[in-house]
Amino acid sequence: MKIRSIMWNSHIPMLVRSARKLDFLDLRAFSSKTLENDPSKLEEALRGLREADVILLYRSSEGFWDTVEEQLKEIGQKVPVVCISYDPSFWYLSTVRPEVVSSCYSYVTIGGEENFVNMLCYLAKEAGGMDVRHEPPQEVPWEGLYHPRAGRYFRTVEDYLAWYKPKDRPGVGILFSRFYWVNDNLEVENTLIEALEKQDLNVIPVFSYSVKDENLGAKGSGEVVREVFLTGEETLRVQALVKLQNFFLGKVRGDDLSNAGDTPSGVEILKALDVPVFQPITAYSKDIEEWEKDAQGLSTDIGWSVALPEFEGVIEPVIIGAAKRSGDEESGVTVEQRAAIRERCGRLARRVKKWIELRQKPVSRRRVAFILHNNTCDCDKEEEGRSSGGQGEGEQEERGAGRSSLETVFPTGAPFRVRPIQVEKDRVVRKGSGRRSRTETSTKAGRYVRSTLRHKDADFALDATIRAAAPYQRERGRSGRRH
Repeated sequence: MKIRSIMWNSHIPMLVRSARKLDFLDLRAFSSKTLENDPSKLEEALRGLREADVILLYRSSEGFWDTVEEQLKEIGQKVPVVCISYDPSFWYLSTVRPEVVSSCYSYVTIGGEENFVNMLCYLAKEAGGMDVRHEPPQEVPWEGLYHPRAGRYFRTVEDYLAWYKPKDRPGVGILFSRFYWVNDNLEVENTLIEALEKQDLNVIPVFSYSVKDENLGAKGSGEVVREVFLTGEETLRVQALVKLQNFFLGKVRGDDLSNAGDTPSGVEILKALDVPVFQPITAYSKDIEEWEKDAQGLSTDIGWSVALPEFEGVIEPVIIGAAKRSGDEESGVTVEQRAAIRERCGRLARRVKKWIELRQKPVSRRRVAFILHNNTCDCDKEEEGRSSGGQGEGEQEERGAGRSSLETVFPTGAPFRVRPIQVEKDRVVRKGSGRRSRTETSTKAGRYVRSTLRHKDADFALDATIRAAAPYQRERGRSGRRH
Protein backbone atom coordinates (compact mmCIF):
# COMPACT_ATOMS: atom_id res chain seq x y z
CA MET A 1 0.00 0.00 0.00
CA LYS A 2 1.25 3.46 -0.91
CA ILE A 3 1.11 6.12 1.80
CA ARG A 4 2.22 9.59 0.72
CA SER A 5 2.77 12.21 3.38
CA ILE A 6 3.64 15.83 4.01
CA MET A 7 4.63 16.10 7.65
CA TRP A 8 6.04 18.57 10.12
CA ASN A 9 9.82 18.35 9.81
CA SER A 10 10.45 16.95 13.30
CA HIS A 11 8.08 13.99 12.75
CA ILE A 12 9.79 12.74 9.58
CA PRO A 13 12.58 10.65 11.23
CA MET A 14 10.13 8.67 13.37
CA LEU A 15 7.70 8.23 10.49
CA VAL A 16 10.46 6.79 8.27
CA ARG A 17 11.83 4.55 11.03
CA SER A 18 8.37 3.15 11.78
CA ALA A 19 7.57 2.50 8.11
CA ARG A 20 10.67 0.27 7.82
CA LYS A 21 9.04 -2.19 10.23
CA LEU A 22 6.04 -2.77 7.93
CA ASP A 23 6.72 -4.91 4.84
CA PHE A 24 3.40 -4.09 3.19
CA LEU A 25 3.98 -0.34 3.28
CA ASP A 26 5.44 1.92 0.57
CA LEU A 27 6.07 5.30 2.20
CA ARG A 28 7.09 8.51 0.46
CA ALA A 29 7.18 11.62 2.64
CA PHE A 30 8.15 15.28 2.36
CA SER A 31 8.81 17.64 5.25
CA SER A 32 7.08 21.01 5.34
CA LYS A 33 10.48 22.63 5.73
CA THR A 34 11.78 21.03 2.51
CA LEU A 35 8.77 22.18 0.50
CA GLU A 36 8.99 25.70 1.89
CA ASN A 37 12.72 26.07 1.19
CA ASP A 38 12.74 24.26 -2.18
CA PRO A 39 9.62 25.07 -4.24
CA SER A 40 10.83 22.74 -7.02
CA LYS A 41 10.02 19.80 -4.71
CA LEU A 42 6.36 20.79 -4.45
CA GLU A 43 5.35 19.39 -7.84
CA GLU A 44 7.12 16.13 -6.99
CA ALA A 45 5.16 15.97 -3.75
CA LEU A 46 1.86 16.64 -5.54
CA ARG A 47 2.58 13.86 -8.03
CA GLY A 48 3.12 11.54 -5.08
CA LEU A 49 -0.23 12.53 -3.57
CA ARG A 50 -2.02 11.73 -6.85
CA GLU A 51 -0.60 8.19 -6.98
CA ALA A 52 -1.21 7.39 -3.29
CA ASP A 53 -3.60 4.88 -1.76
CA VAL A 54 -3.76 6.98 1.43
CA ILE A 55 -2.60 10.56 2.09
CA LEU A 56 -1.34 11.63 5.54
CA LEU A 57 -0.83 15.37 6.14
CA TYR A 58 0.30 17.45 9.09
CA ARG A 59 -0.98 20.93 8.25
CA SER A 60 1.32 23.74 9.36
CA SER A 61 1.46 27.43 8.43
CA GLU A 62 3.86 27.61 5.46
CA GLY A 63 2.77 29.36 2.28
CA PHE A 64 2.93 26.29 0.01
CA TRP A 65 -0.17 24.86 1.70
CA ASP A 66 -2.41 27.12 -0.41
CA THR A 67 -1.29 25.24 -3.51
CA VAL A 68 -1.65 21.87 -1.80
CA GLU A 69 -5.18 22.64 -0.61
CA GLU A 70 -6.25 23.69 -4.10
CA GLN A 71 -4.97 20.41 -5.56
CA LEU A 72 -6.58 18.35 -2.78
CA LYS A 73 -10.03 19.40 -3.97
CA GLU A 74 -9.52 17.10 -6.94
CA ILE A 75 -7.17 14.52 -5.39
CA GLY A 76 -9.37 14.07 -2.32
CA GLN A 77 -12.26 12.85 -4.47
CA LYS A 78 -10.26 9.73 -5.34
CA VAL A 79 -7.79 9.22 -2.49
CA PRO A 80 -8.59 9.14 1.27
CA VAL A 81 -7.02 12.15 2.99
CA VAL A 82 -6.14 12.30 6.69
CA CYS A 83 -5.10 15.81 7.71
CA ILE A 84 -4.06 16.51 11.30
CA SER A 85 -2.71 19.69 12.86
CA TYR A 86 -2.10 21.39 16.19
CA ASP A 87 -5.03 23.61 15.15
CA PRO A 88 -8.11 21.37 14.76
CA SER A 89 -9.72 23.84 12.35
CA PHE A 90 -7.35 22.51 9.67
CA TRP A 91 -8.75 19.00 10.00
CA TYR A 92 -11.47 19.97 7.51
CA LEU A 93 -9.11 18.91 4.70
CA SER A 94 -9.68 15.29 5.71
CA THR A 95 -12.04 13.11 3.69
CA VAL A 96 -12.30 10.28 6.24
CA ARG A 97 -14.40 10.00 9.39
CA PRO A 98 -13.56 12.50 12.19
CA GLU A 99 -12.72 9.68 14.63
CA VAL A 100 -9.98 8.47 12.25
CA VAL A 101 -8.45 11.94 12.19
CA SER A 102 -8.70 12.25 15.98
CA SER A 103 -7.02 8.87 16.54
CA CYS A 104 -4.15 9.70 14.18
CA TYR A 105 -3.60 12.99 16.00
CA SER A 106 -3.42 11.09 19.31
CA TYR A 107 -0.85 8.65 17.88
CA VAL A 108 1.36 11.54 16.70
CA THR A 109 0.93 13.76 19.78
CA ILE A 110 1.79 11.00 22.26
CA GLY A 111 4.62 9.96 19.95
CA GLY A 112 7.16 7.18 20.05
CA GLU A 113 7.98 4.40 17.61
CA GLU A 114 5.29 2.00 18.84
CA ASN A 115 2.57 4.60 18.37
CA PHE A 116 3.78 5.57 14.90
CA VAL A 117 3.85 1.93 13.79
CA ASN A 118 0.32 1.42 15.10
CA MET A 119 -0.84 4.62 13.40
CA LEU A 120 0.40 3.40 10.01
CA CYS A 121 -1.36 0.05 10.54
CA TYR A 122 -4.49 1.92 11.64
CA LEU A 123 -4.41 4.01 8.46
CA ALA A 124 -3.91 0.91 6.33
CA LYS A 125 -7.06 -0.61 7.83
CA GLU A 126 -9.38 2.37 8.28
CA ALA A 127 -8.43 4.38 5.20
CA GLY A 128 -6.81 1.76 2.96
CA GLY A 129 -9.19 -1.14 3.57
CA MET A 130 -6.47 -3.65 4.50
CA ASP A 131 -6.92 -6.33 7.13
CA VAL A 132 -4.14 -5.18 9.46
CA ARG A 133 -3.93 -5.56 13.22
CA HIS A 134 -3.18 -2.46 15.28
CA GLU A 135 -3.24 -1.27 18.88
CA PRO A 136 -4.82 1.97 20.18
CA PRO A 137 -2.49 4.84 21.17
CA GLN A 138 -0.21 3.69 24.00
CA GLU A 139 0.45 6.05 26.88
CA VAL A 140 4.00 7.41 27.07
CA PRO A 141 5.19 9.57 30.02
CA TRP A 142 4.90 13.31 29.54
CA GLU A 143 7.78 14.01 31.93
CA GLY A 144 10.59 12.10 33.59
CA LEU A 145 14.34 11.92 34.15
CA TYR A 146 16.84 10.51 31.67
CA HIS A 147 20.49 9.51 31.47
CA PRO A 148 22.16 7.83 28.45
CA ARG A 149 23.83 5.20 30.64
CA ALA A 150 20.66 4.16 32.44
CA GLY A 151 18.86 2.42 29.58
CA ARG A 152 15.51 3.52 31.04
CA TYR A 153 13.75 6.62 32.26
CA PHE A 154 12.89 7.55 35.86
CA ARG A 155 9.52 8.82 37.06
CA THR A 156 10.83 10.65 40.14
CA VAL A 157 14.00 12.48 41.02
CA GLU A 158 14.42 10.22 44.05
CA ASP A 159 14.53 7.13 41.79
CA TYR A 160 17.03 8.85 39.52
CA LEU A 161 19.34 9.89 42.35
CA ALA A 162 19.21 6.39 43.84
CA TRP A 163 20.52 5.07 40.50
CA TYR A 164 22.91 7.96 39.77
CA LYS A 165 24.54 8.02 43.22
CA PRO A 166 25.77 11.64 42.96
CA LYS A 167 29.21 12.46 44.25
CA ASP A 168 30.01 15.27 46.64
CA ARG A 169 30.26 18.00 43.99
CA PRO A 170 28.01 20.70 42.46
CA GLY A 171 24.96 19.65 40.48
CA VAL A 172 23.61 20.95 37.17
CA GLY A 173 20.07 20.47 35.93
CA ILE A 174 19.15 20.06 32.26
CA LEU A 175 15.60 20.76 31.08
CA PHE A 176 14.89 19.47 27.57
CA SER A 177 11.90 18.69 25.39
CA ARG A 178 9.98 15.44 25.77
CA PHE A 179 9.64 15.41 21.98
CA TYR A 180 13.33 14.59 21.55
CA TRP A 181 13.24 11.91 24.24
CA VAL A 182 10.21 10.09 22.85
CA ASN A 183 11.65 10.22 19.31
CA ASP A 184 15.18 9.19 20.41
CA ASN A 185 16.76 12.35 18.96
CA LEU A 186 19.17 12.97 21.85
CA GLU A 187 22.65 13.53 20.45
CA VAL A 188 22.78 17.11 21.76
CA GLU A 189 21.61 16.13 25.26
CA ASN A 190 23.94 13.12 25.47
CA THR A 191 26.98 15.14 24.39
CA LEU A 192 26.18 17.93 26.86
CA ILE A 193 25.72 15.47 29.74
CA GLU A 194 29.10 13.94 28.96
CA ALA A 195 30.78 17.37 28.79
CA LEU A 196 29.33 18.49 32.13
CA GLU A 197 30.39 15.28 33.89
CA LYS A 198 33.93 15.76 32.54
CA GLN A 199 33.94 19.04 34.49
CA ASP A 200 33.30 17.09 37.72
CA LEU A 201 29.64 18.13 37.91
CA ASN A 202 26.64 15.99 38.83
CA VAL A 203 23.93 16.14 36.16
CA ILE A 204 20.15 15.81 36.57
CA PRO A 205 18.54 15.77 33.09
CA VAL A 206 14.74 16.04 32.98
CA PHE A 207 12.38 16.05 30.01
CA SER A 208 8.90 17.53 29.92
CA TYR A 209 6.12 18.69 27.62
CA SER A 210 6.66 22.41 27.13
CA VAL A 211 3.20 23.56 28.25
CA LYS A 212 0.78 22.40 30.92
CA ASP A 213 -2.10 20.49 29.34
CA GLU A 214 -4.65 18.97 31.71
CA ASN A 215 -6.40 17.10 28.89
CA LEU A 216 -3.18 15.26 28.11
CA GLY A 217 -2.07 14.95 31.73
CA ALA A 218 1.11 16.96 31.06
CA LYS A 219 2.43 19.01 33.97
CA GLY A 220 4.40 21.41 31.80
CA SER A 221 7.97 22.64 32.19
CA GLY A 222 7.30 25.10 35.03
CA GLU A 223 5.80 22.55 37.40
CA VAL A 224 8.47 19.99 36.52
CA VAL A 225 11.26 22.45 37.37
CA ARG A 226 9.71 23.04 40.79
CA GLU A 227 9.25 19.33 41.51
CA VAL A 228 12.68 18.16 40.37
CA PHE A 229 15.10 20.97 41.21
CA LEU A 230 13.52 22.39 44.38
CA THR A 231 13.10 20.28 47.52
CA GLY A 232 10.19 20.67 49.91
CA GLU A 233 12.20 23.14 52.01
CA GLU A 234 12.87 25.32 48.93
CA THR A 235 16.51 24.27 48.98
CA LEU A 236 18.40 23.47 45.82
CA ARG A 237 19.37 20.21 44.20
CA VAL A 238 21.38 22.06 41.54
CA GLN A 239 23.68 25.06 41.39
CA ALA A 240 22.93 25.82 37.72
CA LEU A 241 20.28 24.98 35.12
CA VAL A 242 20.72 24.46 31.38
CA LYS A 243 17.38 25.12 29.67
CA LEU A 244 17.10 23.54 26.22
CA GLN A 245 13.43 24.49 25.75
CA ASN A 246 12.76 27.77 23.97
CA PHE A 247 9.25 28.22 25.36
CA PHE A 248 8.74 30.29 28.48
CA LEU A 249 8.29 28.37 31.73
CA GLY A 250 4.83 28.12 33.23
CA LYS A 251 2.89 28.24 29.96
CA VAL A 252 -0.52 26.55 29.68
CA ARG A 253 -2.10 25.11 26.55
CA GLY A 254 -3.89 27.93 24.74
CA ASP A 255 -1.35 30.60 25.75
CA ASP A 256 0.57 32.53 23.13
CA LEU A 257 3.89 30.70 23.43
CA SER A 258 5.89 33.53 21.86
CA ASN A 259 4.31 36.41 23.82
CA ALA A 260 7.32 38.06 25.44
CA GLY A 261 5.07 40.22 27.61
CA ASP A 262 3.64 37.17 29.37
CA THR A 263 6.64 35.81 31.27
CA PRO A 264 5.84 36.50 34.98
CA SER A 265 5.14 32.86 35.85
CA GLY A 266 8.46 31.71 34.37
CA VAL A 267 10.38 34.55 36.02
CA GLU A 268 8.88 33.68 39.42
CA ILE A 269 9.94 30.06 39.01
CA LEU A 270 13.50 31.12 38.16
CA LYS A 271 13.55 33.51 41.12
CA ALA A 272 12.64 30.62 43.42
CA LEU A 273 15.37 28.53 41.84
CA ASP A 274 17.87 31.41 42.15
CA VAL A 275 20.71 29.87 40.12
CA PRO A 276 22.31 30.85 36.80
CA VAL A 277 20.11 29.61 33.94
CA PHE A 278 21.81 28.96 30.61
CA GLN A 279 19.96 28.90 27.28
CA PRO A 280 22.22 27.38 24.61
CA ILE A 281 21.14 27.25 20.96
CA THR A 282 20.52 24.53 18.43
CA ALA A 283 20.46 25.94 14.89
CA TYR A 284 17.62 24.21 13.06
CA SER A 285 18.04 26.20 9.83
CA LYS A 286 21.64 25.11 9.14
CA ASP A 287 23.81 22.06 9.43
CA ILE A 288 27.22 22.24 11.11
CA GLU A 289 29.14 22.83 7.88
CA GLU A 290 26.80 25.64 6.80
CA TRP A 291 27.10 27.26 10.21
CA GLU A 292 30.89 27.08 10.15
CA LYS A 293 31.10 28.66 6.70
CA ASP A 294 28.58 31.43 7.34
CA ALA A 295 30.31 34.60 8.55
CA GLN A 296 27.09 35.68 10.29
CA GLY A 297 26.73 32.42 12.18
CA LEU A 298 23.10 32.33 13.24
CA SER A 299 20.40 33.86 11.08
CA THR A 300 16.73 32.95 11.41
CA ASP A 301 17.37 31.29 14.78
CA ILE A 302 18.24 34.57 16.53
CA GLY A 303 14.71 35.77 17.30
CA TRP A 304 13.44 32.42 18.56
CA SER A 305 16.59 31.16 20.28
CA VAL A 306 18.23 34.36 21.55
CA ALA A 307 15.88 37.34 21.76
CA LEU A 308 12.79 35.66 23.24
CA PRO A 309 14.55 33.64 25.98
CA GLU A 310 16.26 36.80 27.25
CA PHE A 311 12.90 38.03 28.56
CA GLU A 312 13.21 35.36 31.27
CA GLY A 313 16.70 36.53 32.23
CA VAL A 314 18.57 33.50 30.92
CA ILE A 315 22.20 33.83 29.82
CA GLU A 316 24.96 32.42 27.61
CA PRO A 317 23.27 31.80 24.21
CA VAL A 318 26.11 29.54 23.01
CA ILE A 319 25.38 27.40 19.98
CA ILE A 320 25.84 23.70 20.78
CA GLY A 321 23.96 21.93 17.99
CA ALA A 322 22.74 22.17 14.42
CA ALA A 323 20.73 20.22 11.88
CA LYS A 324 21.95 16.91 10.47
CA ARG A 325 20.46 15.87 7.13
CA SER A 326 20.63 12.43 5.57
CA GLY A 327 18.79 10.56 2.84
CA ASP A 328 16.91 7.36 3.57
CA GLU A 329 17.80 4.90 0.80
CA GLU A 330 14.63 2.81 1.03
CA SER A 331 12.06 5.62 0.94
CA GLY A 332 14.11 8.40 -0.67
CA VAL A 333 13.05 10.72 2.15
CA THR A 334 15.38 13.44 3.44
CA VAL A 335 15.65 12.90 7.20
CA GLU A 336 16.73 15.77 9.42
CA GLN A 337 17.79 15.38 13.03
CA ARG A 338 19.99 17.30 15.47
CA ALA A 339 23.76 16.99 15.62
CA ALA A 340 25.86 18.11 18.58
CA ILE A 341 28.81 20.46 18.10
CA ARG A 342 31.10 18.68 20.54
CA GLU A 343 33.61 21.52 20.98
CA ARG A 344 30.82 23.99 21.77
CA CYS A 345 29.21 21.63 24.27
CA GLY A 346 32.57 21.47 26.03
CA ARG A 347 32.83 25.25 26.00
CA LEU A 348 29.38 25.64 27.53
CA ALA A 349 30.23 23.07 30.23
CA ARG A 350 33.34 25.04 31.17
CA ARG A 351 31.30 28.26 31.34
CA VAL A 352 28.75 26.59 33.61
CA LYS A 353 31.50 25.46 35.95
CA LYS A 354 33.01 28.98 36.03
CA TRP A 355 29.65 30.50 36.97
CA ILE A 356 29.22 27.98 39.78
CA GLU A 357 32.72 28.73 41.08
CA LEU A 358 31.98 32.46 40.96
CA ARG A 359 28.81 31.93 42.98
CA GLN A 360 30.77 29.99 45.62
CA LYS A 361 33.53 32.63 45.85
CA PRO A 362 33.21 35.15 48.73
CA VAL A 363 31.90 38.51 47.59
CA SER A 364 35.05 40.26 48.78
CA ARG A 365 37.13 38.18 46.35
CA ARG A 366 34.95 38.66 43.27
CA ARG A 367 36.23 40.90 40.50
CA VAL A 368 33.87 42.23 37.84
CA ALA A 369 34.97 43.81 34.57
CA PHE A 370 32.70 46.04 32.44
CA ILE A 371 33.70 45.95 28.78
CA LEU A 372 32.37 48.75 26.58
CA HIS A 373 32.85 48.96 22.85
CA ASN A 374 31.97 51.48 20.15
CA ASN A 375 32.88 49.69 16.95
CA THR A 376 32.00 51.23 13.62
CA CYS A 377 30.17 49.38 10.90
CA ASP A 378 32.13 47.44 8.28
CA CYS A 379 31.55 49.74 5.32
CA ASP A 380 33.36 52.25 3.09
CA LYS A 381 35.11 55.30 4.48
CA GLU A 382 32.30 57.70 3.63
CA GLU A 383 29.71 55.62 5.44
CA GLU A 384 32.19 55.01 8.27
CA GLY A 385 32.67 58.74 8.70
CA ARG A 386 28.94 59.30 8.97
CA SER A 387 28.49 56.47 11.46
CA SER A 388 31.11 58.00 13.76
CA GLY A 389 29.72 61.51 13.76
CA GLY A 390 31.43 62.83 10.59
CA GLN A 391 35.03 62.34 11.72
CA GLY A 392 37.81 62.54 9.14
CA GLU A 393 40.61 60.07 8.44
CA GLY A 394 42.95 61.60 11.01
CA GLU A 395 40.35 61.43 13.72
CA GLN A 396 39.63 57.86 12.70
CA GLU A 397 43.29 56.95 13.13
CA GLU A 398 43.39 58.57 16.55
CA ARG A 399 40.37 56.64 17.61
CA GLY A 400 41.96 53.46 16.28
CA ALA A 401 45.00 54.17 18.43
CA GLY A 402 42.88 54.01 21.54
CA ARG A 403 40.83 57.22 21.73
CA SER A 404 37.10 56.48 21.90
CA SER A 405 34.73 58.51 19.74
CA LEU A 406 31.81 60.52 21.04
CA GLU A 407 28.32 59.33 20.32
CA THR A 408 26.26 61.56 18.05
CA VAL A 409 22.61 62.25 18.87
CA PHE A 410 20.48 63.15 15.87
CA PRO A 411 17.41 65.38 16.43
CA THR A 412 13.95 64.08 15.71
CA GLY A 413 11.94 65.55 12.85
CA ALA A 414 8.93 67.78 13.18
CA PRO A 415 5.81 65.92 14.35
CA PHE A 416 2.93 65.46 11.95
CA ARG A 417 -0.49 63.87 12.01
CA VAL A 418 -0.77 60.45 10.40
CA ARG A 419 -3.66 60.28 7.98
CA PRO A 420 -5.88 57.29 8.66
CA ILE A 421 -5.86 54.67 5.93
CA GLN A 422 -9.33 53.46 5.15
CA VAL A 423 -10.01 50.75 2.64
CA GLU A 424 -13.54 50.71 1.33
CA LYS A 425 -15.29 47.40 1.70
CA ASP A 426 -16.50 45.86 -1.51
CA ARG A 427 -19.04 43.18 -2.20
CA VAL A 428 -17.14 41.52 -5.01
CA VAL A 429 -17.53 37.76 -5.17
CA ARG A 430 -14.05 36.31 -5.62
CA LYS A 431 -12.90 32.83 -6.49
CA GLY A 432 -10.35 32.70 -3.66
CA SER A 433 -11.21 31.65 -0.14
CA GLY A 434 -9.66 34.71 1.53
CA ARG A 435 -6.44 34.15 3.47
CA ARG A 436 -5.39 37.53 4.86
CA SER A 437 -8.32 39.74 3.90
CA ARG A 438 -12.04 39.29 4.17
CA THR A 439 -13.87 38.53 0.98
CA GLU A 440 -17.32 37.37 0.07
CA THR A 441 -17.82 34.10 -1.69
CA SER A 442 -20.78 32.67 -3.55
CA THR A 443 -20.47 29.38 -1.63
CA LYS A 444 -20.24 28.38 2.00
CA ALA A 445 -16.59 27.37 1.54
CA GLY A 446 -13.55 29.20 2.88
CA ARG A 447 -11.30 29.27 5.91
CA TYR A 448 -12.71 29.64 9.40
CA VAL A 449 -11.61 32.92 10.94
CA ARG A 450 -13.45 32.96 14.27
CA SER A 451 -16.65 31.81 15.89
CA THR A 452 -19.66 34.13 16.14
CA LEU A 453 -23.11 33.93 17.70
CA ARG A 454 -25.77 35.38 15.44
CA HIS A 455 -29.23 34.04 16.12
CA LYS A 456 -30.51 34.87 12.65
CA ASP A 457 -27.64 33.18 10.83
CA ALA A 458 -28.04 29.45 10.17
CA ASP A 459 -24.67 29.16 8.42
CA PHE A 460 -22.60 28.03 11.41
CA ALA A 461 -19.50 25.85 11.06
CA LEU A 462 -20.94 22.56 12.29
CA ASP A 463 -18.19 20.41 10.74
CA ALA A 464 -15.40 22.46 12.31
CA THR A 465 -17.19 22.42 15.67
CA ILE A 466 -17.41 18.63 15.62
CA ARG A 467 -13.76 18.22 14.58
CA ALA A 468 -12.55 20.61 17.26
CA ALA A 469 -14.56 18.80 19.96
CA ALA A 470 -13.82 15.25 18.85
CA PRO A 471 -10.33 14.85 20.45
CA TYR A 472 -11.70 15.65 23.92
CA GLN A 473 -14.70 13.32 24.09
CA ARG A 474 -12.73 10.52 25.75
CA GLU A 475 -11.48 12.85 28.50
CA ARG A 476 -15.05 14.08 29.09
CA GLY A 477 -16.21 10.55 29.83
CA ARG A 478 -18.63 10.28 26.93
CA SER A 479 -20.07 6.80 26.57
CA GLY A 480 -20.47 6.92 22.79
CA ARG A 481 -24.28 6.59 22.95
CA ARG A 482 -26.35 8.92 20.83
CA HIS A 483 -28.54 11.45 22.64
